[in-house]
Amino acid sequence: MTEEKKLEFTKRIGTANKTEMVVIVYDIALEYIADAAKALAESDMAEYKKGLKGARKCVQDLINALNFDIEISNNLMSIYAYVTRKLILADMNREAAILDEISGMLATLREAFDTISKKDGSGPMSEHTQHVVAGMTYGKGVLNESVVNGTREFSV
Repeated sequence: MTEEKKLEFTKRIGTANKTEMVVIVYDIALEYIADAAKALAESDMAEYKKGLKGARKCVQDLINALNFDIEISNNLMSIYAYVTRKLILADMNREAAILDEISGMLATLREAFDTISKKDGSGPMSEHTQHVVAGMTYGKGVLNESVVNGTREFSV
């Protein structure tokens, strides 16, 4: 995963409510699977295993977040267990088709949680994060971000 993607996910996590956090974990898992697929195509087995390991950690986080007082959690647990088995199988067999199947399943679940997150009116999970707002600029170049005395500033 690129540093830019890590930074993007970090910023999203800082302002996410509980449901949005689940969507972010799905996005991270999908990113790791895409990294693994790319590494497999390039025969880079170290990066392939790294991508699969990251995806498994994400699925484990999704399992840990389940609330078994809610009936659907049992169904989600079955899906996550299946995905975990498939990730292990993908590690052993090195088959792109398995990654495609896993990616499709997680993308479908991600879309469902994304729809739910739009109706979730709860606030951010973290109360002590900086709120980032970047406005329109008229200059050429790149928007630079800096933190001075706990305040974020932007310049071109």
